[in-house]
Amino acid sequence: MTWAFDEGEAVCAGYGFGSRSNIRVPASSIETVFTGFAEWGIQVAGELFFVAFSEREALIAFARTNGLLVVEPFDRWSWLLEPYLDTNVQVPEVDQKLRLEGGLRQEVIDGLRARVGPAMWLYNFAVPLWESTNLSHTDLLRATRPGLVYPHDGLVAQLRLEHEIGDDPLFDARSSDELYRWSMEIAMASSGWDRPVALPQ
Repeated sequence: MTWAFDEGEAVCAGYGFGSRSNIRVPASSIETVFTGFAEWGIQVAGELFFVAFSEREALIAFARTNGLLVVEPFDRWSWLLEPYLDTNVQVPEVDQKLRLEGGLRQEVIDGLRARVGPAMWLYNFAVPLWESTNLSHTDLLRATRPGLVYPHDGLVAQLRLEHEIGDDPLFDARSSDELYRWSMEIAMASSGWDRPVALPQ
């Protein structure tokens, strides 16, 4: 995907998430520009549009030019997906952070992971990525994209056995679109969306 930030609008060709491939957003429609460790982008009417790392400077310049609110919300999905990293994760500490800063009850945390966990295990270890630092909201969207190919049958079989993954942990086109919208709701119900941060210089 490639973004172009003109004076009064943000335009993307070949956007890789959700049902739209081409996006055109007037600056006046943008609610916030969000930043963070894992992902940056723009928030528009209940949806997050993600911007590549290489385009972050252009995004900040666009925010500055148009006087947009820049925020750094708590990144619920990065913390929720920590157990699926290729590293030793202290899950109780992660869950405590999700409860205290992410505003999630433990039963909600467990339920969210139960829904996305099978796809995330296969995404990181059977594609494989072997990601050990961060799995983010965009990784979740890639992991649940219809037609994702897992080239290593042996790893898939092992992961299915170890993590009790059923025969079809993937998502068809309809459920993938529903999960896309649901994932946005989870992300945007977090804290920090109304707290401005200083623009990077």
